[in-house]
Amino acid sequence: MLRDIMPRLLERDSEFQLYLAGYEHDVPTLGGFYGECDRLVARLGDRVVRLGALRKAELYEHFLSAGVFLYPDTVTNAAHVS
Repeated sequence: MLRDIMPRLLERDSEFQLYLAGYEHDVPTLGGFYGECDRLVARLGDRVVRLGALRKAELYEHFLSAGVFLYPDTVTNAAHVS
């Protein structure tokens, strides 16, 4: 999303914004991934709004107000998302 899709969306609409939310889940093996995300977010500037770690209720409020919701995962069954 950050590397490939967001720049293309911004070409079509320079006002497009990505709201990036997370949760407190520090996984040492993902340090490189998180570092790359930080670099990509920095390149996109104010088009990315970092919401930080949210409680489920806060996260769901953002889901309801979003035009598009993306949940990156390698699992094809989203039953584990609650």
